[in-house]
Amino acid sequence: MWDEDWARLGIEPTTQLTAIKKAYAVKLKVTRPDDDAEAYQALRAAYERAQQWAAWARAEAEQGREVPLPAADAAAPDAAVALTPGLEAPPADVPADVPAEVPALTPPPGIIEPPLAVIEAVTAPAIDPPPVNAPEAAPVEPRATAPQAEPPAPPAEPALPPPPAVRPEALIDRLEQVWRRHGTDALMAAWQDVRRELDEQPLARRAEFSAAFAEWLVRQSRLPERLAVALDAHFEWTGDFRTERLIGAPLTHAVQTALAERIPKPVDPALRAAAEPLLRVAALREARRWALLSLILLMMQPALARLLHGLPAGELRRLGLELPDQQWLAEQVKRGQWLRVGAFSLLVLAVAWLNSGDGVVATAHMVTWIGCMALLLAGGIFLGAFINTGPTLRVGERRWALPLTAWRQHAMQPVLGLVWLLFAAWLAYMTMKPEADLRAAPVLVLLPDWAWGLASFGFGLAGLIAAWPLEPLHGLVLAGLAWLVSTLFDAALGSWVPYASSLCIGAAWALAGAAVLAGRLEAPDWSRWLVRPVINSLVIAERWTFGVAMLPMAAALAWQIMHEGHTRALTLFAIWAAGLLAVAWLHTRLEAAALRWLPVLPAAAAEDRDD
Repeated sequence: MWDEDWARLGIEPTTQLTAIKKAYAVKLKVTRPDDDAEAYQALRAAYERAQQWAAWARAEAEQGREVPLPAADAAAPDAAVALTPGLEAPPADVPADVPAEVPALTPPPGIIEPPLAVIEAVTAPAIDPPPVNAPEAAPVEPRATAPQAEPPAPPAEPALPPPPAVRPEALIDRLEQVWRRHGTDALMAAWQDVRRELDEQPLARRAEFSAAFAEWLVRQSRLPERLAVALDAHFEWTGDFRTERLIGAPLTHAVQTALAERIPKPVDPALRAAAEPLLRVAALREARRWALLSLILLMMQPALARLLHGLPAGELRRLGLELPDQQWLAEQVKRGQWLRVGAFSLLVLAVAWLNSGDGVVATAHMVTWIGCMALLLAGGIFLGAFINTGPTLRVGERRWALPLTAWRQHAMQPVLGLVWLLFAAWLAYMTMKPEADLRAAPVLVLLPDWAWGLASFGFGLAGLIAAWPLEPLHGLVLAGLAWLVSTLFDAALGSWVPYASSLCIGAAWALAGAAVLAGRLEAPDWSRWLVRPVINSLVIAERWTFGVAMLPMAAALAWQIMHEGHTRALTLFAIWAAGLLAVAWLHTRLEAAALRWLPVLPAAAAEDRDD
C-alpha cells in the first residue's frame, strides 16, 4: 500500500508536508475528477495517507525514536496479515507454521492496541469439535466448526496535528505593512514566512486563501512584479484548471489579466531599442543633471512625446520604467513643449526686431503671432476632430452618430469626394459670377434661384466629409493647414474665381495629397510632386508630432504678420515648402546630437533587465 502511495504521488518517501503538497498539486493537473473519478479518489487517498504518515514520523522523530521508512506490502500471496509500518517481517528461514517472536513495540500515537483475548484467539490453532451421531433418516448436516475470531481492525492512521488558525486578511495585512515600511526586499523575505504558514494550512482552506490573495493582487496595482510571480507560483492561478472552480470565473479572469500585465515576459530587442531614449532620459533624473535635461527636452521633445504616447505603459514597466517614472517623463515632455514654444517665440521676436528695427513693434508682432497661432491650432484641432467623428446625438443612453468611417471606406472613395469638391467649386463659380447666365447651365435649370448657393455648399461639405483621411492624425494636420492652403489658393486664383471656389479647389488638393500618401488614390510618380508639401507635412507629423508639422505654417504666418499682410502667394509657399525641409533636417540632427549627449545605460543594468 505504501509503495503504491508514494509511486502514485511520484516522489520518494519524505516527512516534508510541503513536498507532498507540491507533488499532489502536480498530479492533480493530469488527474481530473471528471475524466477518471477512480484515479482521482486513489490519488486523494494516497495524498492523505502520506500526510498522516509524515506527521506521525515527524512526531516520532521529535521524541528521539527511530522512524523507519514505510515498507511495501507483503509480497507473498499467502501472507495473512499486512505489515504495519515500523514492524519487521519474520526471517525467511522460519517455517510458516512456527510463529516468530515479535518484540514488544509501543504502538504509534493514535493506534489502538487490540485486546489480549482477541490476540489469543487469532494465534491459537483451530480445534475441531467431536463428531455428532445423527439418526439415519435425518439428513447429514455439515460439520460445524468453531467460530473463527475476526482479525483485529487495521490500526487507525495517525491524525495530523491541527494547524494554528490564521485568517488570510491577517497574512495580507502583515505583508502590506512590511512592504510599505521596509520596501520590496523586506516584502519578499516576509513572503517566505507567509508561504510556510500557507503550506501548513489544510487543503480545504486553499480556496479561501487563494481568493483573498487574488483580490489583493487585483486591488493593489502597484505590487512588485516579483511578488506577483511568487503568488502565481504558489496558488497556480494561470496553470491550474481548478482555479475557476475554486475562486470563481470573474475573479479568475481579473487575476489572470492582472498577472498578464505585471509578470515580465521576454522583451523584444526592437522594443528595447525604440524605448532607449526614454530610459536614458530617465537616467538623467538619477544623476540630477537638470541643465542637460532641459537642453535635451528642447532638442528632442517631439521624439520623446511620440515614444511615451506610442509605447504601452505595460511594455515600459517591463523595461524598468515604473508608473512613477512614466508620470515624471510625461511631466518633462510637457515642460519641453513649453520650452520649445518659448524658444520659437523668442526667435520670432528677434526676426521681427531685425525686420522693423523697433522693439515695441516687434513685441506687438510676436504677441499677434502667438494669438493667431493659438486660434488657428485650436480651430484646426476642433475641426479635425469634428470631421473625423461627425456630429453625435445622445438620447438617454442611446448614441446616434453618422457612420462616416464606413462611408469613407467605400470603394468609390476618395475619388467621389474629390469630384464633389470640384463640382462645388464649379457651382460657386457659376453662382457668384454676376455675368454668368445660370439658366444656360443644364444642371441648374431645375434649381430655384435661392438653391444655387446652397447646392454649392452642400456638395462641398459632402465632398470634404467623403474624401477626409481615415487616419485621425492626417485629418488633424489637414485641418491645421486650412488657413495656409486657403490663403495660398485665394492669392493664386482670386483674380479668376471667387473665394468659395478657391477654398474648394484648395481642399481637394490637400485631400488628394493625403489620399496619395495613404495609397487610396493611385497616381503616377511625377504627379506626387504636385502635392509634395502636403505629403511632407503628414510624414513629419507621423515621424514626430502634430506640433512639429505646424512649424513651417507658423513661420509663414509670422512672415505674413511682420509684413502686415502684404505678402505674395509665391513667397508664402516658398517659406512653407522650404520650412518643411528645414524642420525635418534640423530635427534629425538635433536628435542625433541629443542621443550622443545622453548618458549611456550601464551594461550591468541592461543585463539585469534582460534576465
